[in-house]
Amino acid sequence: MSRKQERVAFVYSRLNALGFNYVEASNLLRIERTLHRWHELECGTDAGSIERDEATEKPYFRRQWQGMGGVWHDRKYPYPDKEKGALKRLAGIMANHPDLVSYQQGDPRGCALYILNKKDIKEGENINAIYSRGLSVCVD
Repeated sequence: MSRKQERVAFVYSRLNALGFNYVEASNLLRIERTLHRWHELECGTDAGSIERDEATEKPYFRRQWQGMGGVWHDRKYPYPDKEKGALKRLAGIMANHPDLVSYQQGDPRGCALYILNKKDIKEGENINAIYSRGLSVCVD
C-alpha cells in the first residue's frame, strides 16, 4: 500500500469512527478538495484570482496581464460559485450528525475542512482557535 493510500484509509477510518458512512466520507473529501481549490483561487494564482462582487455576492475570475507595449489589461469573467455548492452539500451531510460540527479553514496552505465533536468545544472557546483538535478531512 502506498503512503497516499494509507492516508486515505486513515481518513476514511476516522470518519467512520465519527459515524460517517462511506458515501458521506467520500463526499466530505470531495468537498474539502473543492474548498481548498477555491481558497487557492481566492489568494490568486498565475492565471488570476476569484473575487466576489460586493453588491451581488457573485464570484468573478479576475485576470490581469501586461500586453504589448507594456499596457496592462484587467478582465473579470463570471465564475461558478463552487464554494456555495460545496458548503450546501456539507450542511446536508452535517445535518445527519448533530453531535458534530464542521469548520472551514480558509488558508490554502493547510486542510480546508475539519470535523469536531461538539462536546470537545468548551463553553466560551472560539472554534477558530481550537479547530485543529478535530479531524482534518484531507489527504495531501
